[in-house]
Amino acid sequence: MNDAMFRYRQNVYIGGRQWCTWGVVLLVVGIGLLARVTYLLVSGFDLNAPIGEFECDSLLFYDGDRAYAASQPVPCIEARAWPKLLALSVGSMPFLAAGSALWAVGMSRIHTYKYFTECDRLQDAYKN
Repeated sequence: MNDAMFRYRQNVYIGGRQWCTWGVVLLVVGIGLLARVTYLLVSGFDLNAPIGEFECDSLLFYDGDRAYAASQPVPCIEARAWPKLLALSVGSMPFLAAGSALWAVGMSRIHTYKYFTECDRLQDAYKN
């Protein structure tokens, strides 16, 4: 194997590692956004509104048999509105999709490099 081919294959491997790294970074961002949505759904909170202080239940685990909107004061409902949570969760999807794609392409490049390196090793062993 000549020097130019070796450098090309090394660049393929290094590029694959970089793509995997960026993929993992984007996946962590997307998972972080989803973790924030989960936290907002399951945690209760205290609200200091101009009209007074309120102790609000979580959106998923609230006390009472009635619907959340019927069992909570209006400022609590407005503070944790579903459209905001939905926008946050939908906003995480591009990060997750791009991160998955970058990671998959990077791993493909790394495995291709390892495959051709093994082919060269076997070819050299066959010649000798």
